[in-house]
Amino acid sequence: MIENTNDSDSWAHVSMQARGQLEEAERLLRSGDFAAAQDACLELLAEHTEYVGALYTLGRVYLAGANYESALPCFFRASMLCPEEPAVLAGLAEVYCGLQADEAALDAAQDVLDLDPDEETAAHAHLLLGRVLERGGDFARASGHLEKALALKPDLSAAALLLGACHMEQGNRKGAASAYKAARANGVSPLDRAQILSDL
Repeated sequence: MIENTNDSDSWAHVSMQARGQLEEAERLLRSGDFAAAQDACLELLAEHTEYVGALYTLGRVYLAGANYESALPCFFRASMLCPEEPAVLAGLAEVYCGLQADEAALDAAQDVLDLDPDEETAAHAHLLLGRVLERGGDFARASGHLEKALALKPDLSAAALLLGACHMEQGNRKGAASAYKAARANGVSPLDRAQILSDL
């Protein structure tokens, strides 16, 4: 969980109570109760407008519903307050990707990797880079990032599926079959399964 790094005595007192509220919002988000999670974050931010953890969690709530326009100010504000937090920048990169602001998405995702993040965040950043590059038709570079994502997180089905599509675009049926096999091993939707069969 991302915490505010303000060291003032007043914030130290407030943060103990605020942390409990934020943990509840996180629990609601994980359980899929997005409306309640949103309300909890908004209530917390009404009192603590610069609480990075609450901004980040609210942004994730909006991302869960693909509401990129509402997620953008959350992650943008959080990134201003905590500019070297990889998870915040990864969220911002995902928003830019969703809004098809591809250059901004590429820059933000690369910023994440430059901060030497944990493996899960790094895998997510490589997946985002792969998505944007694939959308722009740069299948070779996209494949490189997707392979890095899978090296860090082998069960990342989204990366395996996209890697398979990139290999198909490059005429590499063997590579596509291998990537799709990895994706199916970790579970794919019926629609994705149909796409795999169509490709192969």
